[in-house]
Amino acid sequence: MRRSIGTQLFISVMAGAVVTLLAISIFFYKVLENRSKTEILGNLATQVALVTSQIQQVEQQHADLAALTQALEAQGITDPAIYQQVALAMFKQRSPIVTALGMGQTPYTLVPERRWFWPYYLADNEFSASLGQLLDPPNDAIRYWDVTEDNYYNKDYYLQSLEGKRLWLEPYAWQGFIFTTLTGPIRNDTGQVIGSAGVDISLTGFEQQIDRPVIAGQGSFSILSSQGNLLAYPRDPSQSKTLTNYADVPALLKLWPQIQQQPSGILFEDSTFWAYQRMSETGWIMVAAVPQGVVLRPVLLASLTGTLGACLLLAGITYFFVYRLNQRLTPIVEECRELMATDLDRSQRLDGEAPSQAQASSDLLEAGDELDLLDYSFKQMSLQLQASMQELELRVQARTRELELAKDEANAANQAKSEFLANMSHELRTPLNGILGYSQILSQSPNLNVQEQDGIGIINRSGNNLLLLINDILDLSKIESRKMELLPTAFDFKNLIRNVSDIFGLKAQQKQIGFEVKFSGDAIAGIIGDEKQLRQVLLNLLSNAIKFTQAGQVQLLINSQRIAPEIEGETALYNLHFAVEDSGIGINPKDLESIFQPFEQVKRAKAQSEGTGLGLAISSRIVQLMGGELQVQSLWGKGSTFSFQLCFPETALAQVQASQVSREQVIGFEGEFCCILVVDDRWENRAVLNAFLSPLGFDIIEANDGQEGLEMTLQHRPNLIITDLSMPRLDGILMIQQLRAQSEFAKTPIFVSSASVYEQDQQRSLELGGSFFLPKPVDFSILTQALASHLDLKWLYHRSPMVDLEPLPIERSPLSLQLPTQEQLETLLRLSRSGLVNNLLGELDSLDAQDAALIAFTKQIRSMAKQFQLKQIQQCLLDCLESSEMGETSGG
Repeated sequence: MRRSIGTQLFISVMAGAVVTLLAISIFFYKVLENRSKTEILGNLATQVALVTSQIQQVEQQHADLAALTQALEAQGITDPAIYQQVALAMFKQRSPIVTALGMGQTPYTLVPERRWFWPYYLADNEFSASLGQLLDPPNDAIRYWDVTEDNYYNKDYYLQSLEGKRLWLEPYAWQGFIFTTLTGPIRNDTGQVIGSAGVDISLTGFEQQIDRPVIAGQGSFSILSSQGNLLAYPRDPSQSKTLTNYADVPALLKLWPQIQQQPSGILFEDSTFWAYQRMSETGWIMVAAVPQGVVLRPVLLASLTGTLGACLLLAGITYFFVYRLNQRLTPIVEECRELMATDLDRSQRLDGEAPSQAQASSDLLEAGDELDLLDYSFKQMSLQLQASMQELELRVQARTRELELAKDEANAANQAKSEFLANMSHELRTPLNGILGYSQILSQSPNLNVQEQDGIGIINRSGNNLLLLINDILDLSKIESRKMELLPTAFDFKNLIRNVSDIFGLKAQQKQIGFEVKFSGDAIAGIIGDEKQLRQVLLNLLSNAIKFTQAGQVQLLINSQRIAPEIEGETALYNLHFAVEDSGIGINPKDLESIFQPFEQVKRAKAQSEGTGLGLAISSRIVQLMGGELQVQSLWGKGSTFSFQLCFPETALAQVQASQVSREQVIGFEGEFCCILVVDDRWENRAVLNAFLSPLGFDIIEANDGQEGLEMTLQHRPNLIITDLSMPRLDGILMIQQLRAQSEFAKTPIFVSSASVYEQDQQRSLELGGSFFLPKPVDFSILTQALASHLDLKWLYHRSPMVDLEPLPIERSPLSLQLPTQEQLETLLRLSRSGLVNNLLGELDSLDAQDAALIAFTKQIRSMAKQFQLKQIQQCLLDCLESSEMGETSGG
């Protein structure tokens, strides 16, 4: 009789459940037993960590005692009372498990008039009343004992410390209690052993630390020394003063060879689970002993309950599944029978199927179960689908391979580009650090003649121009790779526009064109946004406008609309529309589509070779990053208008003052002696910082890499550290992390000086412990400001720095300016840098007398000089020098 598939399935499942009942029980037992073992090991690890923390406090106190003693000896102190006071102060600050401590000298070292000297303080409640003497209140719970009476120079705790390393002694009985001692040498500055420091611990303290159950309210902890002496274990009160060894515990006697082989593990002996873990600091071993019954009872209960429940649930699910299966399969199977019979009949009539195949199909139709019939039907469908799917699969595979190859090529190209730009940044900025660094140093020398100062000025300006070109390329790369991030801060919008206006107002006057800033709409106080990137966009657009405008004027138009918040408490927004209009040569209509592409420049005769062709591309993508779009309207030969619109949150900050970096020559500082450690694997980078900082009065020490930097820091204790990031052996990040992990260097200022310009690298170095990021090439004005802030210095200048006043309003109408000669401009620049205002005014009077055409120029400089605006004068003169040099080049 043929059984249905449902009946067969039910019988098979139930038979399998009965057969696997024992296996499931064993499995549950093993799983829960392993879980209990894991819990035991976890609780043991927790207890080890607690005890280890106590041990580390003791070791730190020992190190502090040795260090204080060394410091006193180095200062030449020989008064025994002072050493007694130091030992008493350290004892009063002891860890809870410390019972006594002290330090003793080698012959005639700490106290030269005495051969032996060991001040020793101990808790009164742990020792005999006849030992030492009680101190006077409020220290009447402390005893003092000179260990010289105990002939300490013949004791292990003294002799072993002379071997040159700190170690824990094996437990020993003394004064009716069991103790262990941490002993170690005390050295002087030359490394000679001048004494021994010891910290005693009563093992009763350890027993209090481990007096708790291991698991489920049962089990106990023990601590053994590396030689098997029991330091702490659940003792009987009568045994608390006896020294016990592992051999006194039968189970430990059997397990001790296995415990010695591994740092941690769990063993079974004498119906008890024995878990153990070695403490790396001392070599001691903590053991957790848990009776098997504690683990076995819940394991058996959970195993039996889980297995029985699983069997009942499986039986119910199987019965329901079989019932539903029969309901769904019956109509499908009947349909398959009809299709199979029809197919068999057609095959016999049309294809002349072989008798054996026909008989097999007939037998399957009559005796096959539901799965056999379904299998036959699905095979027929599979044969029909296989032919059509095969061709499609081949096409998909071929297309997939093509896409994967294209993707791999694109990824490889992008990776190669990123690596190239990163390497280019570092390799170019490193030599530029030396060029710009020494040009800044040499420019402050008072012994240079005019020609030499001019050469250094050209070197500095050329280096800065090269740096700007590198920054343009890297900015574009960061935007394309989506690595550029906005860094919003609160800033004074009016101050930003004022600074931009001051820069381009003078440049417009030099070209004899007009420049005007028009503001309309709601007044703005402070806003929140990326001031650096917004300034970059405005500088690029205005620079292009003035560069391509030979006559007429350039205008910066700003319209502001304040959007009040709909809900009280929310922040108001400012919708700002910027437009830069010029009357220059305009843009050819066929170039408008490519104007924002990298390395595209307006085709013009004279200025085509100037710049990188990246300004508009970078500006466009920065505006997109801020949520706007840079647009252009231009008439060929009549001028262009670049415009964009951005939205910024309002800030409640009434006034945001931009940081002012003094450009006066620094010649020293007021304050305490300062030592600075410079860590860099490139000698030229260290040389630049050394050449700038040493003449100012700093003590400069150098290190080639992070590992040497750590060693120099521990040796010299510098007031400030300047470190590179990428170095061999140990890089800057790892060095910073290791220094911050030590409490004595947790607050030491650390400047990170790197050629990396990616914001994530700068941010990461500050998050991991850096105090300030100093990009390479190093700007010494920024460095001096940061040093003053972090070291609380007051700089000394060649002449007291002048206070910057509000800049004079710049005339916006075209003004013809006749410039002095290059030599006369350099003389004015030298006087302004020296702060000699009276001499500067005298030189201006002399120029007026020599050439009346220079009056318009001297009037502007004299106005700023009378208000001591030396920085503005210097910037104006530098621009004039640049204009003069360009004129000579074009004329040649």
